[in-house]
Amino acid sequence: MSPVSALYVPGDRPDRFGKAAASGADVVILDLEDAVAAEAKAAALADVTAYLAAPPTGPAFQVRVNAGAAHEIEAVRDTGARVGLRIPKVEDPRELDEIASLAPGLPLTALIESARGLEAAAAVAAHPAVLEVALGEADLASDLG
Repeated sequence: MSPVSALYVPGDRPDRFGKAAASGADVVILDLEDAVAAEAKAAALADVTAYLAAPPTGPAFQVRVNAGAAHEIEAVRDTGARVGLRIPKVEDPRELDEIASLAPGLPLTALIESARGLEAAAAVAAHPAVLEVALGEADLASDLG
């Protein structure tokens, strides 16, 4: 497998979405989680879903949603775009059941960001909706001390 480059773009910076898509990155991750301040999350969701209604061809797109934010998952699903969802702070594969039911057919990337998540990584990776598992390095390093 060849290396994959991924580029995170804050969801509240729609002026950067097209630039990221044209950057040559293999995956563009539109981030609704850590990159967006709490007061800007609703506007960021609106910007991301508007963009996904007619995304350019080229890289794969993923949306990193906030943990427990079913409305974000539903909004991304309702765009009809074939995008992946990045699910933060996964510690148990059962957490993915509801997400998979809200967005059937959308591939999930489970982010392991804690010692508990690391212990459950094999079970998380085996979940039928999970396409891949990735590390949330900063949060994981913080959790591990």
